[in-house]
Amino acid sequence: MSTRCGDIDAEVVLELCRGGYSADAVSSILNNQSGLLGLSGFSSNLEEVIAEGERGNEDCRIAAEVCANWLKTYLGGYYWLLGGADAIVFTDSLGTRSRSLGRWCAAESRN
Repeated sequence: MSTRCGDIDAEVVLELCRGGYSADAVSSILNNQSGLLGLSGFSSNLEEVIAEGERGNEDCRIAAEVCANWLKTYLGGYYWLLGGADAIVFTDSLGTRSRSLGRWCAAESRN
């Protein structure tokens, strides 16, 4: 997710509330300040995060790696459940704004 938290332990929400955050603040954190943006501290655009990580920004490199691992986990799981696939098509911002995603994921898989 670009700015949303994705899969998290439900206890995270409770800890934020116990920490004094209101329901609206927790919603804003989990929906607008998390995901790729929260991990990188730089951008919600994967293409920008990958490029910045390649320039040496360690937070961006780790955020891109987490994103790639998340994609591989979900794609692999669905590939197995469906018994294969004829094609994989990225849509939304992954398909329209991140031209280096496939190249980067492939390179990471070889490491």
